Amino acid sequence: MGPLVGWTLFVWVTRIRNIWTDADLSSAAQVGRTLLTGTFLVFAFATAARMWGERDGETRTATVWLVVAFAGWSISFWIVRAVQIGFADHDVSFKVVHAVLGVVSIALSVLAVRRRG
Repeated sequence: MGPLVGWTLFVWVTRIRNIWTDADLSSAAQVGRTLLTGTFLVFAFATAARMWGERDGETRTATVWLVVAFAGWSISFWIVRAVQIGFADHDVSFKVVHAVLGVVSIALSVLAVRRRG
């Protein structure tokens, strides 16, 4: 779970910086994208907190469900986003970078569920 948490924080904190330095985005678009980013950060912080405080079987079960939800959200997001980016008018480099972000996020999500399950 640690690698998924760390990777998620890296990807989505970086995304917040990109959102708020993009002069082409309206304030509403910046807020909306930041809220989406926040969903990933909430999952990452909640998972880190559960990992830190996990001591008994009941806590472990709750952690498993949290990791499954976190992984499911990450996988779903990246599959949808990959299709959107694939069909959009972006540079090849943009598509490659986002493909790598998606593949790593999905792989770490699967690994986290396997280790927790």
